[in-house]
Amino acid sequence: MNDDFDNIFLRPNLQQLRAFLLHGEENMDSEPKDYSQRIDEAWQFLEASLKKHIPDQKLCEAQTNIIHHYASAVRDVYMEIGLRCGVMLAAELL
Repeated sequence: MNDDFDNIFLRPNLQQLRAFLLHGEENMDSEPKDYSQRIDEAWQFLEASLKKHIPDQKLCEAQTNIIHHYASAVRDVYMEIGLRCGVMLAAELL
């Protein structure tokens, strides 16, 4: 019986929890890359696309700044949502 409880602690995965909370899906695949790698790859993909479609460097830089502004707002909102969810979960545990 004790093994059953020990096995429970082997299953939690933040990526699966994120997938379920954000998309309602049960994502059983974990992303092996760390946070920096995932962000860097997404940025490289975006940057290559911008440079391809906006060859003018100044205009491309202006659009990049707009994207950074948007991404910062989204980051802030999701951080606040995450903190609120964490507090709600902690309160429920107490």
